[in-house]
Formats: sequence, C-alpha cells, structure tokens
Amino acid sequence: MEESEPKPPIAPSVDSVEPKEAANHKGAGSPKLPQLSPQVEPAPKSKTESYYSRPDPTPLWKILLEVTAIFVVLAYTIAAYRQLAIMNKTYGEIQKQTVAAQCAAKAAQSAADTASVQTDLLRKQLIGVDAAVIRPDFRLWEKGEELSVIVSNAGKFISTIATITVSTKYVALTNLTPIRGPEYHFSIVFHQILPTPPDRPQDIPPPYSQLHAIDMASPQWKRLKSAEVAMHVYGEITFDNGFGNMISQPLCWYVYGSPAMNAGQVMTQSCKDISSPVTQFFENIVRGAQQKQQ
Repeated sequence: MEESEPKPPIAPSVDSVEPKEAANHKGAGSPKLPQLSPQVEPAPKSKTESYYSRPDPTPLWKILLEVTAIFVVLAYTIAAYRQLAIMNKTYGEIQKQTVAAQCAAKAAQSAADTASVQTDLLRKQLIGVDAAVIRPDFRLWEKGEELSVIVSNAGKFISTIATITVSTKYVALTNLTPIRGPEYHFSIVFHQILPTPPDRPQDIPPPYSQLHAIDMASPQWKRLKSAEVAMHVYGEITFDNGFGNMISQPLCWYVYGSPAMNAGQVMTQSCKDISSPVTQFFENIVRGAQQKQQ
C-alpha cells in the first residue's frame, strides 16, 4: 500500500553559485545580447496643426523698383524690335532707291555723252563755217620805204588776238638760195579783229595794218626791182578763232620785181598762191626780164 501512494515530485539538483562568483564568470559563460531600441512610431500630426512662417524682409520700394525695371526692359525690347523692323524696311527702300538712282545716273550720263557728242559736232560745224580766220597780207610802200603787214578776218566771229612774227631775207631769184643783204625780224600784235564785211571794196585795205620800215636804198633792193633777187618773208601767225582755240599757221611770201609785166613795180605773192613750183615761177620771171632787155 505504501508503494502505491503518490509521492511528491523531487526538484532536480541545481549547482548553485554564489552571486559573487556568478558575477565573475558572467562575461565568460553567458553570451551578450544586442540591445534593441524600441520601435515606437510617432503619433500622426493633426491636420489642424498650423505652421508659423517668417515674413519676407525685402522692402517694398525695392520690389517696386525691380518690377519697374522689368517693365522698362520689356518696353525697350519691344521698341528696339519695332525700330529694327523700321530700319530694315528703310534699308530696303534705300537699296531700291540706290538702284533706281544708279539707273538714272547711267541714263543721264548716256544722255550727257550724246549731248556732248552733238555739241562737239555742232561746234565743229560752227568752227568750220563761222570761226574767225585771219589772213595776212604784205604790201610795199616805196614812197615811205615801208613794208605794210595787213590782216583781215574772213570768218564770222571776232578774233580777240592775232600775233605775227616776221623775218625777211634776200634770196637769189634763180635758185632761191640766201644771199647777203639786210634782214628784218619783228613781231606784230592785233587785238579784236572784226569780221570783214562781204561788201567791202577790194581796193580799200582792211583797218588792221601796221608798217615796218625797210631799207630800199640798199643795192639788193635795186637788184630786186630788176628781177635779180627776191625778198623772202616768212614766219608764223597765231590767232584766236573765236571759240577759244589758238590756231597757228606758217607764213611764206615773196617780194619781187617783174619788169616784163609791171615795169618798175614790186610785187608780193603768197607761196600758196603760186600755182607752179616756186623755182619755176621765178625762172619764168627772170626769163621774161632777160627777153625784155634784149
């Protein structure tokens, strides 16, 4: 009966350690557990919670100044854009006007060239028909022993000036070689030579003449009258033709005696008026004088 009665449980034996010893063996025997921070979520913020913001410290005048500057820049940009558009348009108009002006200038230059050519042709026609033409002439005045230089204007315009340079020398009548004798060199100037009237009598000398003394008592002058020698008058005449052009022409005249045709008279003849060669012309005079003496 005693074996069937329940017995109380027996607690297992446990090695007990003194607290001090347990403290000494704590790090060596038991593992160190990590310390965990409590994961506690914060409470949600209330929607009705209000925030406080710090006011802007920028002064009001500065804000107005910046806004005004922005408007000024915007207005300037708009004005500059419009001005650029106007300038582009003006430049295009200037280009068109330049092209038109160039065309007009070319047309004007062409018209001026044509007018210049026509004017030049007209001027040449006037010069050829109406220009002043000064014609010199030489005559001898034996009573005064003077050589008269005469000029006349065969044109229709006034010649403002005419200058004549004259030289003389004696030449043999047979071959026109110079011989010793008196020589003369002088210049004559005439001013404002009017056109000669077409109805002027030929026997009246023109009003434009000057005299130059020569020695008619020399032996050569006596030989000249007997058709042995001649006086060669040469030089140059320069005159204004009435159109501002100075014309220069050579002078060539002969003073000689012709006993066969005009006894005792002295003749003057322009070289261009002698139809035959000069030497042949004077040979005929010498032959006529010799025949008269026989």
